[in-house]
Amino acid sequence: LAVSPDGARLVGTNKRGKSISVFDVATARELARIPTHKGVVHGVVISPDSRYAFVTQEGRGSEAGILEVFDLRAMASVGIVE
Repeated sequence: LAVSPDGARLVGTNKRGKSISVFDVATARELARIPTHKGVVHGVVISPDSRYAFVTQEGRGSEAGILEVFDLRAMASVGIVE
């Protein structure tokens, strides 16, 4: 879990759901559930400007893990770093 620096959003990883959830902190309402590129999601951090969430994801077997970047305004994945 990570709370955005502005205190507006909470981002959680859904290991069983292959996704992340974005919540509005003030209302505790889930704003979006965004699918992830790989199945096993782990940690999450949010950029200092509260715009992006960076989510680590585990590879399977010899497959490399990744870092996936999510735009919290667009509620979408915007990049992957192996």
